Amino acid sequence: NKVQHATVFCGPTAITFHVHGRSRQSQSSVDMQAGLFCDYYVMSEEIEVEHNDDDEEQLPVPDGEKQMMETVVGGEFGINLTKVLECLSVCDASRTKLCMSYNRQTAIFKLELLEDGPSQSGLLNVAAIPGLAVP
Repeated sequence: NKVQHATVFCGPTAITFHVHGRSRQSQSSVDMQAGLFCDYYVMSEEIEVEHNDDDEEQLPVPDGEKQMMETVVGGEFGINLTKVLECLSVCDASRTKLCMSYNRQTAIFKLELLEDGPSQSGLLNVAAIPGLAVP
């Protein structure tokens, strides 16, 4: 099986798939604006800001004082685009919805195929694709 590495960038207004050629001499990007999706959510996360000034000595934060925090919306991760396309090829767009998610803790890109119709019976199929390191 061929591995085609892609980097996925998720932001508040779009998701971008950036694909590198095998010899790294070619590349391609596809931007999918949030308006293409019936629902589009990007999670935000608060992280501690690390000061990395080489001139300043890192001092511990005294008790009672708050750490500097920053809100990060979206992010980036690597996937095997070949596996994603194989999973998407089984979709029947006339009666299904596709839910895509990425879990940072497990590094799993998940595709869930949901029945979309009057019965709304739910989940039809799930594919869990392990993430790849971002080049």
